Amino acid sequence: MNVIRDAAQRWHSFTFQIARTKNGETQWWVDIFILDRILRDILEAEQAEVSLWRIHRRGEGGGHEQEFTLECRTYKEAADRIDKRIRENAGYTFLDSHKLMKYVRPKPVAKPDGLSETNWPAELKKAWPYYIHGVSKMFLEFAEQMKVRTQKESPDLNYDTLDIGQMAK
Repeated sequence: MNVIRDAAQRWHSFTFQIARTKNGETQWWVDIFILDRILRDILEAEQAEVSLWRIHRRGEGGGHEQEFTLECRTYKEAADRIDKRIRENAGYTFLDSHKLMKYVRPKPVAKPDGLSETNWPAELKKAWPYYIHGVSKMFLEFAEQMKVRTQKESPDLNYDTLDIGQMAK
């Protein structure tokens, strides 16, 4: 199955630029929060319209700020719905109100070859979107399993009602 052949679909990028702490440190927990609290339900709701998706995390170095990006191969209408769902999400509202991130409106991705490196062999470029899609799904499942483990090891700690405002300080 080569879903990349669907000419009506394009890669769309949804980027969150994450603020650093007052000490200039990277806030890695925000990446996991975005994936778990904002994107999980959206990806599930749009799975019929999103043929492939991946996450891309960028931290320190290389002159870049901390960013968390969801890239989806989907139709423009679905990309518009995903954008709307992101902005209406309670987790988004929390991060935005605490000035923990800046959301960059979605845009089509310029690289039509599946978001791979330009110097890679053609075969690897064609296989990459499927590989990184699986890795991204694994990371989403890992976040879920860590919640389950935390609930078992610390039953008094409820992830869903955790005061994240304390983490933002």
